[in-house]
Amino acid sequence: TTHFVQPPHGAWTVPGPGAVYEDLVIGVGDKVGFEWAPYHDLVLMSDTNAYTNCDFNNSITLTGWQGSPLGGMEWDMNYTGVFEWEATQVGEYGFACSIDYGGVHCNAGQKIKVVVSADASSSGTTHWVAPNKGVWTFTTVPTTLTAANVESLDFMYPPAISTITAKVGDTLEFNYALYFHNLYVTAERRHFDNCPTMATTMEDESIQELANVEVGDYKYVIGEDSPERLYFLCLMPLHCNLGHRVEVYIEDAN
Repeated sequence: TTHFVQPPHGAWTVPGPGAVYEDLVIGVGDKVGFEWAPYHDLVLMSDTNAYTNCDFNNSITLTGWQGSPLGGMEWDMNYTGVFEWEATQVGEYGFACSIDYGGVHCNAGQKIKVVVSADASSSGTTHWVAPNKGVWTFTTVPTTLTAANVESLDFMYPPAISTITAKVGDTLEFNYALYFHNLYVTAERRHFDNCPTMATTMEDESIQELANVEVGDYKYVIGEDSPERLYFLCLMPLHCNLGHRVEVYIEDAN
């Protein structure tokens, strides 16, 4: 079994290598849910050509990222990192992220086509978007985060990804945008609870780097000698503290 590691609601972000947002077919009355970490926005594209070419002229910005405590700015209180778009009529709709110099994120694959079909059944369901290979990331950042506790690392939010139950021989796939995330593994709970820095792990044999920022798609096979629990963390600055970590329970471990 392959487990694509991602938050429960997926994530609206730049997909990793080989991953895409596949077209989504829904019915009138259904919703499309987008959940993301800072540095993304959500734009309804003007037409099919604009969607294909990542052309944001005449498009409609639905919501976006407008500040960061890291830069000394305050969060826009309207920013929550979560947006639900409701389908009210049949048609094709393109959504994209316009961040970075006119659409770098869009051209890197952060876009999705939603087809609202009269033939599709509707139950008012929210369809949360995610790349087809999952996404190793955290999602929202609370507005309570301040420059002071960022500087002191005096905060710790719950894991963004639910505990995964797996078996020996299963594969965990971590797919992420290049240059934004990395991947470490440990069998010691203290690292999961306290989020070490990359510098402190260099002389600590109990935690191992599996993939750096230039990898983007890493597959971890659970071996026969695996302990009952493994912990995977992203140790890019602040990420682990913001919930970018996951516990894996191996139910048939020796």
